[in-house]
Amino acid sequence: MTYCLFLTAHNQQPGLHLEMTDIAEQLAALPGLTQLLFHQPLELPDADPFIAAEATPNCVLQLYFSTIDQIEAVLHTEGKLGTFVQASNLAGYQWEQQVMLVRRFGDSPVPQILPRSEEQVTYLVHYSGHVEDEADWIERYLHQHPPLLAKLPNVRSVEVYTRLDYCSQLPVARSNALQRNKVVFDSAQGLRDALASPQREALREDYLSLPRFVGESPHYPMHTCEC
Repeated sequence: MTYCLFLTAHNQQPGLHLEMTDIAEQLAALPGLTQLLFHQPLELPDADPFIAAEATPNCVLQLYFSTIDQIEAVLHTEGKLGTFVQASNLAGYQWEQQVMLVRRFGDSPVPQILPRSEEQVTYLVHYSGHVEDEADWIERYLHQHPPLLAKLPNVRSVEVYTRLDYCSQLPVARSNALQRNKVVFDSAQGLRDALASPQREALREDYLSLPRFVGESPHYPMHTCEC
């Protein structure tokens, strides 16, 4: 199994940006960390014919671990991760955390490791809300939706993340998304072409066939780098 810590940052002060080199310097040596991804907003207006653009987080970090014990061991005030979020809080960033189970789909059983000089483009989605029967909704989504995501033109990888309970003393708010997913492309044009394809329409039809979901499901185009 693989677990992922999502750290999502919002900052209302224009001109403030977290730098990938600073993040890598502070977090890349966390014990047990197997991969660290840094997502920043990508301007791609009107690319998705079904989802209106929404305010995008300043950045999203994904920290991957092999066990829940490893991930919980870094979720405390003391140590590198606690120091990092508290320092960035002082700089005006507001963080949210969520640990989730990683489910990979498609041909690649392991995440792709990028050279630090290379970027990919990611479409990040989260479902924050509720359904009448969460277990049924998740089961149907996992059965139906990822195979369609994997057929998008130009797609490099597909991951779906499901909610779980975890212990954390990290001094930031918790988010409680029912589910998240991610599709990865080599370029902004690759994502744009995928969103304009008939496969995107098939995905929308499949989503509408699921039990009614009440809440928010923003879709964020992001630049993605390996730290």
